[in-house]
Amino acid sequence: MGADLSMFSDILRQFGVAALLFIVVWWMFKQQTQTFTRMMDDQKEQSCAERKLYEKMIEQLQKQEERSYNILNGLLETTQYHAGILARVEQKIDSNEYCPLVRGKKAP
Repeated sequence: MGADLSMFSDILRQFGVAALLFIVVWWMFKQQTQTFTRMMDDQKEQSCAERKLYEKMIEQLQKQEERSYNILNGLLETTQYHAGILARVEQKIDSNEYCPLVRGKKAP
């Protein structure tokens, strides 16, 4: 910073007001560049944080889908088991010869 000021004072003595305007414009450009660089770094950090958040959300959704699949698979097996039991009960009802309604006779 000190070297920059001594260089600018030498330029100002040799070139006058034009050098002063150049220095002001250069200084403003330098400040804007630093501000832009900080803003880009902040944006990069924010984008990385958002990406990590989205990755966690996707992982949670995948785990939820896997749990749902396992639950539905268990329900399917239970439903198939119940259907088999009901078919056996129906077969036993249809083949019951001791029931008067099945034999076609009326109960006394």
